[in-house]
Amino acid sequence: MKYKPLGDNVLLELHKFEKMAGGLFIPEGAGVDKWYGIVTAMGDEAIEKHTIKVGDKVLYDIVGATEVKHDEIILVGIGYIMCVIGDK
Repeated sequence: MKYKPLGDNVLLELHKFEKMAGGLFIPEGAGVDKWYGIVTAMGDEAIEKHTIKVGDKVLYDIVGATEVKHDEIILVGIGYIMCVIGDK
């Protein structure tokens, strides 16, 4: 199924962390969301006003997210994206 985010919403493909940057492992039950997203589509307002782009790996706040379980994707407002994850 195809999704096109509207406004300032961003569509993320969900991926699970194996470990965090710097080699710090997240223990079970730590209360930390162990998922990150890869931007797959953006609404027009998100494209115009922000520096993230399709293909970026990002951390997001689960509070502002709407999950689509059967497709393992999540729709989140641009304001709930906390940071871009870099490889350096």
